[in-house]
Amino acid sequence: MVKKNQILNYLEKLLIILFSYFILIDMINGYLIRNNYLSISLLLKSFILILTIFYLVNFKEMLNKVLIILGIILFYFVIHFFILEDVILGIKGLDWLIKFFSIVIFYLFFSILIKQNKFNLVIKIAKYSFIFLLINFLFGFLDFGYPMYGHGDASIGTRGLIYAGNEIGAAIIISGAILQMYFIEKKEYLYFLIIGVLMMGMGALLTSKVSILASILITFVFPFIKALERIKNLKINKKDFIFSVIIFLFLPLIALLTMYYALFVSNLFDRLSYAYGKLDLITIIFSHRNIWAEEAINIFFDKYNIMQNFFGSSQSWFIFISENKMVEIDIIDFLMSYGIFGVLIIISFLFWLFYKNIFNKNNKYAKYLIFMILLLIAISSTAGHILTSGTAGFLIAILFSMINLREGKV
Repeated sequence: MVKKNQILNYLEKLLIILFSYFILIDMINGYLIRNNYLSISLLLKSFILILTIFYLVNFKEMLNKVLIILGIILFYFVIHFFILEDVILGIKGLDWLIKFFSIVIFYLFFSILIKQNKFNLVIKIAKYSFIFLLINFLFGFLDFGYPMYGHGDASIGTRGLIYAGNEIGAAIIISGAILQMYFIEKKEYLYFLIIGVLMMGMGALLTSKVSILASILITFVFPFIKALERIKNLKINKKDFIFSVIIFLFLPLIALLTMYYALFVSNLFDRLSYAYGKLDLITIIFSHRNIWAEEAINIFFDKYNIMQNFFGSSQSWFIFISENKMVEIDIIDFLMSYGIFGVLIIISFLFWLFYKNIFNKNNKYAKYLIFMILLLIAISSTAGHILTSGTAGFLIAILFSMINLREGKV
């Protein structure tokens, strides 16, 4: 028993180190791809996932959950092979399902840490992730790495060294939100403001509409939640009052500067103006996703048989989309790839998190978490790359695991 516990302790420490350097792995991977070397991301992330599963199965209450997850993945491989009669498509179609269930598996791991009063280690991972994101965008600011849009002189924004540009925005939002929750509840308001400004700055460098707006929204809403709680308890002290004044007076100025940089310094305004001359406003806002979504829904009703309606068709539906790609709206991508059953899996998990959080009256982060869950659902329904993010997935898991916190155990 002692030997088993020692192995688990070593494994836990190793996983904490690996999660702390998760963003760095993506940075190194992007550098390797840029210089025509082999990608290491899939190999290392698969290794982390396998180690996490091995850790979890040593806990009786986690074993059944892991077996159910693995069973669902195997079931989808078999059903897609039966539908498509193609082993490669059957395996290829598991990609997003595995990424989603990776979030669930990582959530179980971080939940164990929190229940063992190791929340400080979880926050440490979020801090490391945020720091590496800052370093990544510093490289981008210095003109190293990849542009967000376009190439050469026509490029707009930067994603730094990280290759998966669409997923970086989610990593910024979630890592920043976790730290802002932590600092605002510790009354370390200066750190809260610094994180907010840095989130907006990274969003501006990325020139991501969602990242900028979400960063601004989080930095405004969190103090509002805090203020409501203080008013409810009739506990508004001088420090809280000054903080509220700073937020509501000076943060709008910072937000305007952020949007100015993204629109005019990074030339996003020229791109939007060019698009506006050719497209309607809704298509510009959704970056063509509304068109792809309509095409996908038509395929679902007109071309899918009953088996495909319930269990999807892997990624074989891409050929019917005008850009020959995913829609980039998570719920529709899941519907097309994994059918109604796949969508129910996502909805059930999110509903369970939401329900559990609402009735957790001893968690001081509960209201922030409710807001963040709703925000993530909104982002995943408009910009995608949230519930299937290989870059930000572990951070989403950390965010979700915070519903297990209790007063006095933080």
